[in-house]
Amino acid sequence: MGEIIEISEKEKERRRKISEYRKRVIKEKREKGLKEYFKKKKKEKALAEKKKQREKEKEKKRKEREAEKKKHKRPVGRPKKRGPKKKYKRKKKTEKKKVSRSLPPFIYKIISCKNGKQNKLIGKYRNIEDAYETFNKLKDNDKNIIFPIFSYGNNQLKNSIDEYVLIEKNDDKDSSMLRNEYGVVVEHKTNKDGWIIIDKFRYLKEETFWVWGYDKKSDRKTFMWIFENLLLNAFHGYENKMICTYKNKIVIKSDNGDIELIFCKSHEDAIRFYNLLEKYSKKNKLKHAIFIGDFSKVSSKRRKLENELIEYTGLSKRKIQMKNTSFFLNN
Repeated sequence: MGEIIEISEKEKERRRKISEYRKRVIKEKREKGLKEYFKKKKKEKALAEKKKQREKEKEKKRKEREAEKKKHKRPVGRPKKRGPKKKYKRKKKTEKKKVSRSLPPFIYKIISCKNGKQNKLIGKYRNIEDAYETFNKLKDNDKNIIFPIFSYGNNQLKNSIDEYVLIEKNDDKDSSMLRNEYGVVVEHKTNKDGWIIIDKFRYLKEETFWVWGYDKKSDRKTFMWIFENLLLNAFHGYENKMICTYKNKIVIKSDNGDIELIFCKSHEDAIRFYNLLEKYSKKNKLKHAIFIGDFSKVSSKRRKLENELIEYTGLSKRKIQMKNTSFFLNN
């Protein structure tokens, strides 16, 4: 076996200083590299802006030249004949037969309904082809929805069922047979005489969230706005961000102690938000976004988080411990 060599305290101290020095030098080089990178990007952006401005000015001058040419251009058509004008006898007016040009009535409508009640008129149509053209286009809108609304309500949360309904004016029928969400054929009626339902489908709407620091009613934010502004583009250097759920809230905490707080309608929505945030973070390779789970159960970690949120927001403990937004909607 090899001989074990003991290292003196002085040698250990020397090696520790060398290690710290190397770490400091590497860190300084990284920071310097980042500064140079951002400086380069800023310069490229300024050059692009200048180029865009030059192109705008060139286009403006070109349009001015074309307008100037049009002023001096000879008018289209033959020139006027010289000499006295020839007199023509005025022809007698013949009475024209009046032709009825009235358009057919609107017998189709597309309406938006929430939980069976109309909340918006989408459009009126004279024929079934035009109505279905718009109806089918509306179906494609769901592809752009990232975080759909599943519930709504002030005093209590209810399921949100949003539907587009195609109705037809028909005095001979008062109901129609259509399939429900379970595929069973059932009778469908409207509360307006002379109109029947001929088609419908359920559509999705984008959910919005109250972010602490913004108005909870007039300045609500979408999932993508929160992801891009509070996570994707919010990292400074090599800091980490801890993300967790607490009841109906999403908490994003930075190494320097900064907190971002997002209020969802319910604990279920908060879990959906958390999972989708984790999915988008992995997709964008955010290695410094650390997802640490749920803090809703009673524990020392939860009490610490509650105290931090109370200090950050100035809200009472009762308000922080609310599990949905009904309290805030009523107050």
